[in-house]
Amino acid sequence: MVIAHLIDNALKYSPPVSAISVRARTGENKVIISVIDQGAGIMEPEQSRIFEKFYRGSKDQNLKGTGMGLAIAREIIRAHGEEIWVTSKAGEGSEFCFSLPIAPRSSNE
Repeated sequence: MVIAHLIDNALKYSPPVSAISVRARTGENKVIISVIDQGAGIMEPEQSRIFEKFYRGSKDQNLKGTGMGLAIAREIIRAHGEEIWVTSKAGEGSEFCFSLPIAPRSSNE
């Protein structure tokens, strides 16, 4: 569900023919998933607000949506005891990342 919300946003905010990447890497007892787009980016003052319910960026008012996708994604990830974050620069696109715990291996594996 979280990946679906992030890809939906990437499609919404990126030029029609630009690439969207989904990556995964392991960290300390975690997997970190990233969705990277080539959109307009998010201005720094707005980055701290984009995970709030109903928040829409100042230049995004005419796009379809309710402003709930990222808030829902954040709550799903928090339910797993993890975090979601964004790295973005205006004009350079955005990278949304979230972590999930890796289940410990049982002694039978």
